[in-house]
Amino acid sequence: MADEAEQLAARFRRRQPHVKPVDLPPALRELVREAELQLNTDLAWYRALNAADKNQLRMIIETAVTDFVDWFSQIDASAFADSLIVDAHDGDTGNGRHGTDSGSADSTNPSAASDTDHSARADTDHASPTSHKPLSSADIADEFLHPSTDHIFFVAPLEFTKSITLNQTVELTRFIVDVLERNVTRIAKPGREQDMRNAMLYYSREVAFSAATVYASSAQARGDWDARLEALTIADLLDGVTSHQVSSRMSLLGWSNEFHCFAMAGHMRSHTGDISLSMAHRQIREAVRSLGGECLIGEHETLMVALIDPRNGGKPEDYFQAVAEYFADDSPVSIGPVREGLDGAAYTLRAAVNSHRASRCLTDLPRPLRSDDVLPERALLGDADARRELYDNVYSVLRGDDTENPLLLTLSTFLRSGNSLDATARELNVHPNTVRYRLKRSVEVTGWDPMNPREAYVLLTAIKIGLMLDD
Repeated sequence: MADEAEQLAARFRRRQPHVKPVDLPPALRELVREAELQLNTDLAWYRALNAADKNQLRMIIETAVTDFVDWFSQIDASAFADSLIVDAHDGDTGNGRHGTDSGSADSTNPSAASDTDHSARADTDHASPTSHKPLSSADIADEFLHPSTDHIFFVAPLEFTKSITLNQTVELTRFIVDVLERNVTRIAKPGREQDMRNAMLYYSREVAFSAATVYASSAQARGDWDARLEALTIADLLDGVTSHQVSSRMSLLGWSNEFHCFAMAGHMRSHTGDISLSMAHRQIREAVRSLGGECLIGEHETLMVALIDPRNGGKPEDYFQAVAEYFADDSPVSIGPVREGLDGAAYTLRAAVNSHRASRCLTDLPRPLRSDDVLPERALLGDADARRELYDNVYSVLRGDDTENPLLLTLSTFLRSGNSLDATARELNVHPNTVRYRLKRSVEVTGWDPMNPREAYVLLTAIKIGLMLDD
């Protein structure tokens, strides 16, 4: 399927938009103009199109109408009003019907003359609405039963399918057919109106099928291409690549140069194959977009990794709740911090992936698991970002400009002494209340509480990293 989609995309790229108007008979051109005026009045989405898109749409409509005239002229040109008979089909009346003879009558041959008289009577019958048999698919020769209408949509480039949706294309087809049906007396000969209506409905069905095929295939091609771009972008950002090429790829995927984002990583529920996995990815995107955000999805080893831009300012926890059902229940889902720009995207992706790796060291995992929850474990894994965060946000804040800062000294002594206030006070030769005050101040400046065993471990790791980096 991906190969077929790529081939169709290549066909779109090779096709060039029409630069000359389609050669429509004046009466039909007038009908198309009237239809466009009604489109502008009745359809809000049509009014919202820019001039270039309206011009592309006009080319498609004119091509479709012209092709219909060409197709039905080969089946039964006698049904058209005289003003619409195309020169190329003059004299070919009825050559697409089963059992017809397109040869001319020989005036020297009595049987031919008889055939001519019979044809004349048949023409008289055609003019009578009561004696003519209505056209049906059984009357159409095999070579005209399924006209190829895909090319109608090749008058516009592939990108046009982003401006006009499939639903809008079907609505447009129905609208044009309705306009032509209401004006069928301007197109068909008297007594042949029902034949013309039947032909319009038959041909419009083929156009609708072609539209569905073209849109489905172009969506497949675009979806496959976008998925490859997303996977490549996620892989580059995880490797720390934030070059202009990565920025260009994200622009192609609809991301601006300035954005805030966070990452999410976890194991997805089991899937039966690539199709069900792709459907799950699509549902995750739809869930994120329902909250006003946008996301890129890729894979790293066995993890599904998503980079989410909460464009409406939503919280990461809100987005997690929207997609939680797609992740395995027995595995953690880690969330990186909110960061800005390409460098921030690389940072939060690495944080989410390394947090998931570090999660095996913990019990009673929170869901979701925030990257700050496993800073010490990430540092032990060799995560340079985690080491830098512990150094900058904990150790440096405690130390300030003085390595003998009493806050750092008191906290370090307290953690070494097994979290004993009295032992710390004796070693520092201060009152226990002074120790309490300094510990309280350390909580205020770092956000981590040394009285909590888990947070005490974070503080101890930060101090050890700081001492090593300062050495």
